[in-house]
Amino acid sequence: MLSTRDTLRKSPPFNEIDETMVDQFLQFGEESSFKKDDIIMVEHAVNDKIYFIIEGTIHGYVAWAGEGRSIELSEGQFFGLNAFVEEDDGMATVSVTAKTDVRLLVWKAANWKKICDQNPIVGYQVAFFIAQTLNQRIKRWLISELDNVSWGIE
Repeated sequence: MLSTRDTLRKSPPFNEIDETMVDQFLQFGEESSFKKDDIIMVEHAVNDKIYFIIEGTIHGYVAWAGEGRSIELSEGQFFGLNAFVEEDDGMATVSVTAKTDVRLLVWKAANWKKICDQNPIVGYQVAFFIAQTLNQRIKRWLISELDNVSWGIE
């Protein structure tokens, strides 16, 4: 089993930043553990945290305007930041459960921002990676939707 540092260090974007910055992310992160089937995030709850999976697998369900998609993520992947505002604004909602026993590194978004503000280059790299990851997930979901649409063609 890899240490938290090793798992974080081998995962993008942390495999591209210097040790001092990795240390800061580790310092501000807090480890949490969940047993299989534990609820990690509740749908419609305002969330100000970023989660990194150290070990295990999670199952998430993401819904936007009534349409939903399941997602499974495992070691070395991020999730979180589903909403910063009240539930009735039309934002996506997310529910997450532990599919296996899970160990997570959890940051408050404000602490993550402080670290990135101290080194804007690293901040940009990390923000770009997270945005790129989320965009890839959304792209896959949209393509899947189009692939499953009945176009009336027999």
